[in-house]
Amino acid sequence: MLRRSSNAAMALLAQDVMGADAFSEGLERYGIGHRTGIDFPGEVDGLVKAKEDYDVSSLGSMAFGQGLAFPLVQLVRAYGAVANGGVPITPHFLVTRGDEEADWPAGDPVVSAEVAAQEVEMLRLVVEEGTAKNAAVDGYDVAGKTGTGEVAAEDGSGYVAGKFVASLAGFANAGDPEVFAYVGLNGVPYLAAESAASVFHDVMTQAVNIMGVSPVS
Repeated sequence: MLRRSSNAAMALLAQDVMGADAFSEGLERYGIGHRTGIDFPGEVDGLVKAKEDYDVSSLGSMAFGQGLAFPLVQLVRAYGAVANGGVPITPHFLVTRGDEEADWPAGDPVVSAEVAAQEVEMLRLVVEEGTAKNAAVDGYDVAGKTGTGEVAAEDGSGYVAGKFVASLAGFANAGDPEVFAYVGLNGVPYLAAESAASVFHDVMTQAVNIMGVSPVS
């Protein structure tokens, strides 16, 4: 379901396999709907229903990214936890204070290292064979996932035809990540596989070169 980015499969997984308790707990573990504490003003919690407020459609819609809204820095932190063996690290801007390196402590593990490794393997498959094939970078082990969301109409009448929020989040090298990138394109007429994935490829190609990340042997 990740490789094909199947909304229907994700909805069925949440509704028929996970259930509301496990789904809600997962959002809490990964910090979805809660401020990360990033060192930048204006951060908000987002709009994420508490379990007691779920209705008949909540699990199905939230499972593939509708029915909720939250700052993308929360998504970055959640993906970072997967890349870091289950340990979340708050994204930040401040690197040094004078001559001293800023101290940004890691959070408590949200999943075990074993589970995180399984998630990484799934995200590898998305890049190797799935919707994120255009995000692949020659010589590097990239793991990531596309996202394509409909754009809501400003008047609340539904969704705008032919406009999407296309995204791709991923990291390299997947076995020992050194760089993470998130690409989000608002209001584009293309699915993420044909838009955000290509931009991600260009950004990640430059990033690994600039940062001196070695290709896999």
